[in-house]
Amino acid sequence: MVRLLFFSDSHLGYDYPIKPRIDRNRRGMDFFDNFDTVLQNVPELNVDLVVHGGDLFFRSKVPGHIIDMVYDRLLAFAGKGVPLYIVPGNHERSVLPPSIWLNHPNIQIFDTPRVFHFDKGEAAIDLAGFPFVRDVESGYDPITAGLAAQLRPDAFPLLCIHQLIEGAAVGPTGYQFRRAKDIIPSGSLTSPWRGVLCGHVHRMQVFESRGGVPVYIPGSTERTSFAEIDETKGYFLLDIDPSAGTMTHEFVPLSSRPMVRISLTSSGESEELLYSQIRHRLSQIPRDAVVKIDAANKKQLKKLSMEKIRAVAPETMDVQLKYPPG
Repeated sequence: MVRLLFFSDSHLGYDYPIKPRIDRNRRGMDFFDNFDTVLQNVPELNVDLVVHGGDLFFRSKVPGHIIDMVYDRLLAFAGKGVPLYIVPGNHERSVLPPSIWLNHPNIQIFDTPRVFHFDKGEAAIDLAGFPFVRDVESGYDPITAGLAAQLRPDAFPLLCIHQLIEGAAVGPTGYQFRRAKDIIPSGSLTSPWRGVLCGHVHRMQVFESRGGVPVYIPGSTERTSFAEIDETKGYFLLDIDPSAGTMTHEFVPLSSRPMVRISLTSSGESEELLYSQIRHRLSQIPRDAVVKIDAANKKQLKKLSMEKIRAVAPETMDVQLKYPPG
């Protein structure tokens, strides 16, 4: 039996300004904290290998301090003896920031289409994958044909990608992706793959492709927007028995700061009463919440300022103001 931990879309560096102009409880460390939690859980969960499904960083041009924070963590983890495989995502523009630390033998990057071989006793796992590709509908077949040719006949083959897949769902309404040039057709996910480990979509889900292959999408490790307000974040544990040709999964949730939306009334109260309303509403929610305040109209918006809103909010909150449309 081989145990694989699969997580994705960490977006490290998000809301982590190097020289913040405003002193507030930003969300940057939330992303690092959940990333740390995943890796710290590896020993007690008896994990044999770890796969990260892409968007390790929050963007392609990353401050050096953030790169150091991330790679220090990778290097410390790699030193514990468990191999880590990383798929570069679209936020990295398919390429991780260069560093000599990425040459560690326990850090493997799908920087090109390639296959990594993992063995534990007689159990053999082949991890095939490629960095994020635009217009993947036309590129998928030739890329994966080359990967399939590198698979060992006795290994359990998994495809590791950071792409959109037809049929995957996203957002609070559960919108499903349809055929398009930047989406892998569901029917293209067929043998020889015994499973597809896919990053990119932030909503956790498991489904079977039209080609009969299970697709595992762990989602992001932290909520990146209010569209994900009701989503539980976490990672997958996959138990693989190559001799029996089976794989089971368990989703392990991670903690997230609560997200709360506050819609202000559209009555014509004074500025003083408006801030009193905000103070009262904020007092009824967790003190570490991430809050979005919806102004009812432009007239009301003119009475509001983020400086005054933060003055009535607990220092532990992260408060945003949504501007009305139009």
